[in-house]
Amino acid sequence: MSGISRWIGYYNADRPHSAFAGRTPDEVYASEPMMEKLAA
Repeated sequence: MSGISRWIGYYNADRPHSAFAGRTPDEVYASEPMMEKLAA
């Protein structure tokens, strides 16, 4: 795996984000229904 691939994996699966109250992006997107934003 390249360095960028490892970073993306870490960023999404292991790194807590303050914007998500300390959860990882994977945790947020797995637990919340996706809301589609439609253009007007």
